[in-house]
Amino acid sequence: MCSTATYPFGFIIKPDGKIAKCSQDLYSDRGIVGYLDDNGNLYIDKEKFSWWTRGLRSRNPAELLCPYEAARNNENIISLGMVIYEKYGKD
Repeated sequence: MCSTATYPFGFIIKPDGKIAKCSQDLYSDRGIVGYLDDNGNLYIDKEKFSWWTRGLRSRNPAELLCPYEAARNNENIISLGMVIYEKYGKD
């Protein structure tokens, strides 16, 4: 159960050509990870993209569930997803 922002190919293409990773963070500088130019070429900021997909490398459950909420709450989120992970997701 991961946020679509965690998935490498999960993007939101805005009408102005800007590309966002998270529906909760559509307007901040952090939330805009790239853009489409007038010819349809895709440009992605690798550092911003890496920030949104960091849970895939860290395996941190909070970052996997929602990178935005994990950052907002200093990696200490309480959510239904975390409760499920704590109860059933551990080995």
